[in-house]
Formats: sequence, structure tokens, C-alpha cells
Amino acid sequence: MTTLTRPGLRWAVPTGVAALVLGGAVAGPALSASAEVELPERSAAQLLTDLQTADVDAFSGTVRHHADLGLPVLPGGMGGGEHSTDLSALLDGTTELRVWAAGHKGRVSLEGRLGEYGIVTDGADLWTWSSDENAATHVALPDHDGDPAWSREVPPVTPEQVTQAVLDALEPTTTVTSGPNDTVAGRAAYELVLEPATSGSLIGSVRIAVDAAEHVPTRVQVLPAGSSVPALEVAFTELSFATPADDVFAFTPAPGVSVEEHSLEGHTRAGHDGAGEHGLPGAAPADGAFPGAAAGDRVAVVGEGWSAVVVSALPDGADLTDLLGAEGAGRDAGAFLQALPRVEGSWGSGRLLTSRLVSALLTDDGRLLVGAVDRATLESAAGDPAAALG
Repeated sequence: MTTLTRPGLRWAVPTGVAALVLGGAVAGPALSASAEVELPERSAAQLLTDLQTADVDAFSGTVRHHADLGLPVLPGGMGGGEHSTDLSALLDGTTELRVWAAGHKGRVSLEGRLGEYGIVTDGADLWTWSSDENAATHVALPDHDGDPAWSREVPPVTPEQVTQAVLDALEPTTTVTSGPNDTVAGRAAYELVLEPATSGSLIGSVRIAVDAAEHVPTRVQVLPAGSSVPALEVAFTELSFATPADDVFAFTPAPGVSVEEHSLEGHTRAGHDGAGEHGLPGAAPADGAFPGAAAGDRVAVVGEGWSAVVVSALPDGADLTDLLGAEGAGRDAGAFLQALPRVEGSWGSGRLLTSRLVSALLTDDGRLLVGAVDRATLESAAGDPAAALG
């Protein structure tokens, strides 16, 4: 067993090829199970070095994402069902995505029974589209040196992207070991095992399959504390390192498709009528605040590493009462919140949402606290002076 300091890993596989939300807690059986593969022995430190020095510029394949958040049942109209192209389908059950990448070019396609959601870039333009909504968005990308700017604006979706997000969050107290070898997408792979050495986290371990030949991640599993069953699994089921053809990254909206123009600069967007400014969907604010928060919003982080809790203020000074009384789609959200158990303590009172990997606390005084932590750690954070957002 080896305890390593934060590695700050980088590799050449393109990142940020899809603006698809991978939300936290999932559950289900492992997507692959086989007898341990015979490979030359490599230590955890050697595998970390392999990840740093990997030189893969292109790939394509199928990614299977298995999700079961263990959340309360969503009211009607909230969330997509099986085979839906609504991104909330990623929160429940098994979803398959097709992915392609070559240098600064990338594409991801989520195909449902009745349509497709996708994102594609040729390095100069970034497009998203939804056949269900007959709509597309377009972003003209700035010139880039090294990693393209857009790759930092979207959440992770492929195993290498999820891995990078995990490794970026490593603390010196994280224990990193090697696990049993396995086969992923028909390819031999080593395994890295990351475990928090501090208390309070709902995460027991993160297991990363590292391709034995190309040294890039091909599967990520997250296990809840005290469980031997993965609660998150994102894995390649098919994988090729051949360079995809250029036409894979070409996109032209079909006639009749509604197109909305966006801008990366300042995270603003404008429709064809030029009206309105909004944050780019899925993008983090320019000031590095919590994703979804506008620049200048009150945001704080209590704790560090695996036990960190993000605290943000509800928009426009809204409180829980406002949300519970909302109209339209907000009425469903209100009903969902109303069904959550009430909790109280020296920090105040509010509604608590728990799952296998993520907890959230919506306080009556207008704060939202979210973390991969247990209830005690979440409520302790709510009482921390830094969480007052004064």
C-alpha cells in the first residue's frame, strides 16, 4: 500500500467532448467480471506514471454508463425514461453513448428509442443538437494552444474524463494502491484503487482500469463506503485507437432545426434576435464558482478533498418556501422537495436529500449544501461560519 501526494496527472486523450451531466451516485452490478489477466507486475506509482506519459491522440468506441442514484421517485414530467435522449436518463439505469475523438475534434452521441442528443466539434465550432426538440446550439471556438478552451467548459463523460476529475481532487491523504488485473472492452487492463483516508465521505473507493497497452483509463467504478458493489460505472464496451474520419466531426443543421448561438467569452449567449444573456449550459462560471452559479453569486466550500461540501445561495434571494410554491414545472419540483424529510439543528432547519454517494441539504434560510458526504458531515458544514454566506 502506498500513500501518494497529489499527482496532477495529464495525458493526451482529448477531454471535454460532451456536455453531458454525469451526476454522482449510481448503483448496479459491475459491467465486466473475469478471471484476473496475466500481466507484468506494475506498482500503483508506475501506473500513475503511465497515465502521465500516455500519448493517445485519437479513439472511438461505445461507453456504457450504469446509474441508479437511489433518489426518491421523481414526480411525473421530471426526468427521462429508459431509452430517452433526455440527459436525466443518465441518472437511472443503463445508457450507451458513442464517442469519437481526434486531436481537438470530438463527438458524443446519446441515442434513444425515438431520437438522438449529441455534441460535436471540429476544433473550430462546437454544436449540440436534440432531435427530440428539433433544436441545436452553436459556439464559435477561440483559437487554442494545447488543450482547447472548450474542453474546460463541459463536464466529464468518458472514463478518461471521469478519471481526470477524480485525480484532480486527490489529497495527500488519499491512499492509492493497485488492484487485480482485468479485461475491459476486450483489452487487458491494470487497476488503480483510490481510497479516502479521512472520515465523512460516502465514497469507499474509486477503481480505475488502465489499458495495459495504451495506458489510458478504460473504466471507472465508484464504490460506496462499506459496499463491494460499484455505485457508479462508466466503461468502454468497444474501443478502437484508429483515427476517425474527418466527416465524423462535421455537422450541418437540418432544414427547420432551430439554432441558438452561444459564446464562450464571459459565458454569455444570445439568440438569433440578439436578446438576453445567460450562462452557457453546462459551463462553469468564469470566476470558478460552483457550476450553475452566475459570476458574483455567493458560494463557499467547507472542508477539503473527499469530505468537501459546496455551499451556494439560492438565486434571487429565494427561500425554500418560494420553491415549494412555484408554478408549472416548478410545482413538480416543489412536490419533490416537500416529500424530502425535514431536519433541524443548531445550524437551522431544512430538507435533506440522501443517496448512496451524494447528500444535499436545502435550508429554510436559502442555502444549498451538496457533497459526497454523510449526513453528520453535511449538517456540520451547515453550521460552519464559512457556510453563512454573509
